[in-house]
Formats: sequence, C-alpha cells, structure tokens
Amino acid sequence: MRADPWMAATIIRRERLTSSCHIIRIRPQGALTNLVAGQTVNLSLQPPLGVRRVSSFTVLSTHSHGEISLLIRSTGTGGVSDGLISTLEPSDTMWMGDSIPTMTLPPVVADSEILCLVAGSGISILGGLAENHTLSNADIVFVGREEDCAAIPQALTQHLVSEIPSNTPRSWTTWNSTSQGRPTEADVTRLIGSQDHYAAVVVCGPDGFCRLVKETCSNMGIDDERLAVESFGTGSVPKGASTTSLVATAVIDLFGQTHAVSWPENENLLSAMLSAGLEAPYSCRAGICSTCQCSVLIGDAEMEVDLGLSDEEKAAGLTLACQLRPVSGALAVRFDSATNA
Repeated sequence: MRADPWMAATIIRRERLTSSCHIIRIRPQGALTNLVAGQTVNLSLQPPLGVRRVSSFTVLSTHSHGEISLLIRSTGTGGVSDGLISTLEPSDTMWMGDSIPTMTLPPVVADSEILCLVAGSGISILGGLAENHTLSNADIVFVGREEDCAAIPQALTQHLVSEIPSNTPRSWTTWNSTSQGRPTEADVTRLIGSQDHYAAVVVCGPDGFCRLVKETCSNMGIDDERLAVESFGTGSVPKGASTTSLVATAVIDLFGQTHAVSWPENENLLSAMLSAGLEAPYSCRAGICSTCQCSVLIGDAEMEVDLGLSDEEKAAGLTLACQLRPVSGALAVRFDSATNA
C-alpha cells in the first residue's frame, strides 16, 4: 500500500460571494511543494487511510505562513464543496493533498495586452495571472449564471487586489448566460477582435467552452503558442476506440432516482449522462477530483485515469464516471449519496 500523502489543514475564514460560491482561506499543517496560484490541490473532509471523498480546487491566491485561498462552488450533491461551504466552520479541520501543476501561461511580453475568457469556476485561474503580474494587462470576460455575474466580479477583483496590489484588470465584462445564452463562435470572434489584437488568449472553464475558444482561435489564425487552455476535463475519444461499435445501456441509480441512458463506447459515462440531460455530479472531468465517484454494480467497464481515487476506494469498487467507458452491453451504476458525505 502506498504512503498516504495527505496533511491536515484548518479553515481560517470564509467569504460568501453568492449562495453557491465562497472564498475560503485555509492553513495546511505542512509544506506544499512549489505551490503557486493557479495550481490545483485535492481536499477531503475525511481523515487519511480511509475511504474518502476527494475534490480538486484551484488556488486563488497564496499568503504568508503557507496559507492559501480557494474559490469553492457548491455542487448541490453533498460532496466536498458543499461540506466546505455549509458544514465546516473556521478552525475546523479538513485534509489536503499536495499541489497539482495545471495550466502553463504563455510567455507574454511585459506590458502586452491579453484576453482572459473564463467560465464557471474557471475564474480561479485569475489568481495565477495576478501572481505573474499580468492581470493588470488583461481584459477579462466572465461567462456565468445570473447570480454569479451579479456578485462574483466585484468581490473577486477586490480580493485579488487586496492580496496582490496593483493587479486591477484593464477591463472586466460579464456574459450572463442565463439571459444571453451560451457564447457562439461569432461571439468569441467578436470578443477577440482580430488576430493580432492580443498577445495571448487565456481560456479556462468546462471542456465545451474551452474547445469553442480554441477552435475559434485556430480559425482566426491565432497559433497555440499564444493560447493557454485549462479545461475541466475532456470528452475526447480514446486512442484506438471505434466510433461506430458498441452502444451500451446503463441503468443508473442517481442518488435514489433511476434512469436508463444510452452509453456509446466512445464516450465516458459522465458525458453520456450529461447528453441525456441528467444532473450528474462533476467538477474537473479529468479523473482528479473524484466528484463523479460511482460504483458499477452489474456489467463491465474500464477507467482511463484514476488519480482521484485512493487504493482503498478502488478496492471498494469505486470508479469515476468521467473516465469510465463500457465494455459490456448492459450495466447498472450507482451514485450513492452516502459516498458524498
């Protein structure tokens, strides 16, 4: 059995942005390796060496004494993020894994203008721009729900400027997806302006949003060296997978509600559930956070990446929907609220 890499951490304070979104400041009881804003850490509410629920969160800012601030968004499924917002109080203890390097920012020239397109929890990456002293040269476009657009921009800007002075963005625009709908390629093209308008484009958010921006940049002639992408997972087809073969049927117990879902061999279970209109729990979609943890009760399936599961969880038969692909034609899968505590 591998050595457990987790350490205890204490909540110092919590700041409410919206009913579902908070900034929490925590103090780990050990040193994190080369931690900078914009990287990801894993958190759990359960003590080490047991079956535990794990989620990953992006570091918004770093402080003295090893303290860090995180942007926490509730999933509504009783998982780690919900516990951090509604259950734990200042001075309470949680457990933290070491940092996970994520996005590498483009080597932009000093004082060059950059465009940041962020959606949902992707706004956390702005902390990385602040620590790199490029946020003051950035035009920010935040795509979010109505309640987030009303509260997050001002509160988050105030937080970043208070922690890292002289980092007020050049401009901040909100795209209210509740009233305006999701941005299209034409919308993204208009926001970018022209091929040479910005030295770099930074995009962070759900996979579909990131793919839209990347494809738009490619069509505009903006090369990958000027583009930084941090996607919450991927729905790409695995190497060697057929695009026309098996379509399994999965009977899914989603926190007590039963659904039947068509599950193509070239899609992961989470993508199949979202395509079917189910409110499936997820966060990173990269096999790291384990928000989409579930159990295969009947049938065979295999995972591509299982970084978000401990040895004990895998031994207990837990798996990750965002990494799971069908092997047999009929399966039964359960998302158990008891595993979200």
